[in-house]
Amino acid sequence: MARDRRPHDPGHGSLVIYFRSDFKYKKINLPLFSKFEALAIRLKIGIDQFCLIALYRPGSEQTTSLFFEELISMLKFITMSEAHVVLMGDFNIHVEKRDSPFTLRLHEILDMFQLVNHVNQQTHVSGGTLDLVICSQDFPILDTKKQMSI
Repeated sequence: MARDRRPHDPGHGSLVIYFRSDFKYKKINLPLFSKFEALAIRLKIGIDQFCLIALYRPGSEQTTSLFFEELISMLKFITMSEAHVVLMGDFNIHVEKRDSPFTLRLHEILDMFQLVNHVNQQTHVSGGTLDLVICSQDFPILDTKKQMSI
C-alpha cells in the first residue's frame, strides 16, 4: 500500500493506493500541486509494469485553468519515463456534460497524451460522471462497469 497524507490538512483524509502484497512497487515523487492531490507509483504485476496515479481534485474548489496547467505538467513529468499510465480518481468535472468547456479541455489534454477515459456512467449519487479511470491508449484494461459502485 502506498499512502500520502495531506500536509496542509493533517486531520483529514489522504490518498491511498491499495494492492496485493506480492505486487512490486516504487513510489514516484511528484511535485506538489495547488489544485489537486496526486500519488504515483510504478507498479509491477508479473511482467507488466506501469505508472498508477491516484488523483483527487476537491469539488469545493472552482475548476480553473491552473488545474489544467498542473495536470499537463504532471503528465509531462510522468510520460517522460513511463510507457503506460493508469490515472484514476475524483476529478470533480462533470464529463457527462460533453459541451462543457471543462470537459472539452480535459479531453484535449487526454488526446495530447494519448490517454483514454474508460468511465462513461454515473459515479456520483446525485448524478454525474466525476470519477474517472484513464489509461494509455495501448494499455489493456478490463471492463470498468463491473468495478464501479456509487
